Amino acid sequence: MTACKSCGADAPGIACEFCGAVQRQPQSLEEEMTALDGISRAAQAVADKAAANVFSADTARAKRNFALTAFWATAYMPSSPDALVQVATIASGGIQANHLNMPSQNQLSGALATRAHAAATALIVRGDPRGSVLRAEIERLEKRAAEQSKGPQQHIIILVVTLIAFVILIAAVLMTR
Repeated sequence: MTACKSCGADAPGIACEFCGAVQRQPQSLEEEMTALDGISRAAQAVADKAAANVFSADTARAKRNFALTAFWATAYMPSSPDALVQVATIASGGIQANHLNMPSQNQLSGALATRAHAAATALIVRGDPRGSVLRAEIERLEKRAAEQSKGPQQHIIILVVTLIAFVILIAAVLMTR
């Protein structure tokens, strides 16, 4: 069995299923898709390993997000147009709102957005019209995630201000008696 050039694990395929490193340059669309499948499995393994033996859900989520951010920032990028569409589609699916206000979620969404933009840009440079469509969709997802991330914070501020006003009102009523 062949050892991975990056991590030393057994790497029988095009991409190491432990760290995601490409072992040899894919020569066809089929091999590129196989490599993308391999790095997707590797990403899941990286996430599972990062969150293992952690008892706090928030800590596990943060560790998972940081590990995936590093993973996707350096992951293999294919060159064929169909594989680039696949990369942009999958990466843009990870652009999410940060409802829990976790910096690690912002970083992961940013890394995935950068990956999706890189794939869309490569398509645009090649003159493939799918690149412009993907770029518009990625930008829409980023905008929606940013708006949704602000939403809960704004609601909390309104709630706190309302509660303070209510307490002041009750205190004023009680003081006048």
